[in-house]
Amino acid sequence: METKSIARKQISRILSFEKETVVNKYYEFEFDKSVYQDILEVFDDYEMASANGVYCGLDDDISIINVDKCCEYLADRISIATEENEVCDSEKRIYEYLKKWKGYEITY
Repeated sequence: METKSIARKQISRILSFEKETVVNKYYEFEFDKSVYQDILEVFDDYEMASANGVYCGLDDDISIINVDKCCEYLADRISIATEENEVCDSEKRIYEYLKKWKGYEITY
């Protein structure tokens, strides 16, 4: 059985009469397994990953990706690439894959 990923984006949050109503837009999709492996390799340090929007569960697998935070980190890495600080193709691949989900949080 394949596990589907969910991309979720908060559309609105309304507070009235001490009740809060949150409206989300979400999509179920099959996350690209090669990109998932790239993310595990690039974000192999737990603290660095968490600081840049990639959150892991107890089993060290990715559980949630804050796409905006992750793309911001990757875009910075790509923009400062020099010969000494060469950005891996995998970082570019991750960025290209995730940028279509900007504004979303992905649950794997």
